[in-house]
Amino acid sequence: MLMPSPFRSRTAHRYLHTLDALLLSFLLVDITFTQASAIHTVPITNLPSTSSPPTPDVRPRKLHGRFLHITDIHPDEYYKPGSAVSQFCHRNKPKSDPDRAGKYGVGFSECDSPLALANLTLEYLRDEWADNIDFVIWTGDSARHDNDNQLPRTPAAIYQMNRSIANQMRETFPNIPIVPSIGNNDIWPHN
Repeated sequence: MLMPSPFRSRTAHRYLHTLDALLLSFLLVDITFTQASAIHTVPITNLPSTSSPPTPDVRPRKLHGRFLHITDIHPDEYYKPGSAVSQFCHRNKPKSDPDRAGKYGVGFSECDSPLALANLTLEYLRDEWADNIDFVIWTGDSARHDNDNQLPRTPAAIYQMNRSIANQMRETFPNIPIVPSIGNNDIWPHN
């Protein structure tokens, strides 16, 4: 069955309001064989206004020749350390230790990232890398998967998590251009 275009649905229209929380800019780089022009940021100006803090100015600074690509954070506000991996790390205590959710996640499982891991990762990037990169490419998937039938995702939850991660990105990289895009788990219905 074909899904309606997300750009025509009311949910997608409401989701677009989350973009005002993102650091929306395009990096325009005119690269030729002999020289590269300066990097410019072009803010998107036709978004609805909100009470979000203004985007910080990006001041000229020394370039390092490095960028950071952040993707698929999938923070899960329902993640519970000690819960059963078979229950998406949301509930129940497992009978054996290997089936128990850890504080910072469970590799190679159906569980998404605990908030503790997402926060620790962004703190580390802020402390160790933010002064050594030129820009950030953020390719979304900043909401949890919709794999637990007992805790279905809602548009409001997706909106809230995306806004929260966008604010954390703004705090983590206050003077660095961020190029965001929406991941397939950042919309509702999920594809």
